[in-house]
Amino acid sequence: MNVMSNQRLVGRRSVRGAALITVLVFVLISSIILAGIGALVVSDLQTAIEGQEYDNAIYTAEAGINYELNKISVNSANADQKNATGAPGTSYSSAAGAFSVYVTQRNSNGTETTPWA
Repeated sequence: MNVMSNQRLVGRRSVRGAALITVLVFVLISSIILAGIGALVVSDLQTAIEGQEYDNAIYTAEAGINYELNKISVNSANADQKNATGAPGTSYSSAAGAFSVYVTQRNSNGTETTPWA
């Protein structure tokens, strides 16, 4: 009887070991899947933030162009010019950000000449 009861105990222990290994493998695979999902979510969020920043930059640039075109269409003598230091004449703020704008006259070869009139 001792031999038979020892065989039963060994059989039960191997079943317990197999169950433990199965659970550990399942936890490992689940952890890998969750880590992948987490990396995907973080990457997607970063892409969305960068896209929003790009859109705001484009909207701000367009706001600067539209502002100056409107200003010179009302009165061309009011066009913003470069300062003596070469910096843009005036800085403005909009909801999307701040912009600096000026108008200049260019030669046929693309170089700047005297201030725009």
